[in-house]
Amino acid sequence: MLLHKLIPHHSTPNLTDNIRWSIDLRYQKTGTPTDRVRYPAFITRSRSQPGAKYTDYEEWYQRWLEALKQAPLSTHPVRENPLNEHLTVSVD
Repeated sequence: MLLHKLIPHHSTPNLTDNIRWSIDLRYQKTGTPTDRVRYPAFITRSRSQPGAKYTDYEEWYQRWLEALKQAPLSTHPVRENPLNEHLTVSVD
């Protein structure tokens, strides 16, 4: 599903015992600021820089762990669980 950033949207409550996963991927023209300076950006495809795209998951994962360690806890991604207890990403 693709939505314009100005379209109001949300999911329905998850009433199952299963985890519902979602991924928020945002397209940016290569070189355009993401407005998320603390978190690593990555190139998935580039005609002008074909060698710049990310193909190594472990490198991407390590960059995210390092970014989360350096970012203030208040800026970490937060999700709510069904009991309304906040869960945050933990990096030890």
